[in-house]
Amino acid sequence: MRAAMQGDVSVVVTLPVSVVAATSVPTKPGLVARSIRHYLRAMPNRADILVLGLTAGTVGSLVGGLMLGIGLGMVTQGVHIGWLLVLPAAPVSGALGYILAKRLVSRPD
Repeated sequence: MRAAMQGDVSVVVTLPVSVVAATSVPTKPGLVARSIRHYLRAMPNRADILVLGLTAGTVGSLVGGLMLGIGLGMVTQGVHIGWLLVLPAAPVSGALGYILAKRLVSRPD
């Protein structure tokens, strides 16, 4: 058992076989009491991860492919502003997957 005191907030963490219990008691105004359940609640299950992978792959490839196709079409026609669509195509499609993953984890249940 390990106890830590910092100011007026005490946190007690007990670590037996894969069991975590935490208690925080705020005594100053403005402090928010959150237990460990708040952080464990956001854990997605296997079906959510599967849907996230399929959604991120589909949306990313559609958006990235569209940017790449239109940009390369413009570049081959001599419109060099098309490079502004070609170069960020892969990072934009990856960023969409990252945004979808953050939204999945932060959703309230």
